[in-house]
Amino acid sequence: MAAMKKLGWDFPKRNVLYMKLEIIVILFLTGLVFVYTFLQLSGFLWAVAFAILFFGLYLLIGYIVQKIRKVEEHYYFNPEHVEITHRTRFKESKEKVPLKDIKRHKLDRFLLGGYMVSKKGRHLLFFNTKKELINFETFVEQYFRKGKK
Repeated sequence: MAAMKKLGWDFPKRNVLYMKLEIIVILFLTGLVFVYTFLQLSGFLWAVAFAILFFGLYLLIGYIVQKIRKVEEHYYFNPEHVEITHRTRFKESKEKVPLKDIKRHKLDRFLLGGYMVSKKGRHLLFFNTKKELINFETFVEQYFRKGKK
């Protein structure tokens, strides 16, 4: 397999509305609203109605916040350094970290996220798909490990 010279991706992609962790938490909270309402009002229909109302309000508020803030992350890796750009509608920050300064990293394949630790601190990573995460792992094995041996 040929060595990967550069790697980059943007987060979130336009077709990704909610992250997996967010979906898991909101479903858990909706379940709690259902159980609490069922125990308080002793009515199945009221419990379903309030759970649906809670879930709908969360989706509506989340959509509005996404449209207002317009959060974007841009990642670019090459054999020398990492460039990470965090952008919202109101603010933009850029980080440029040499690969030799990265001490360790950790990835979560289920939630599609992770972090890298460098001399400058912790740098969060977000992935849209498992393929992007696997490409990053391949890149990590090629370049991060070379400097550590």
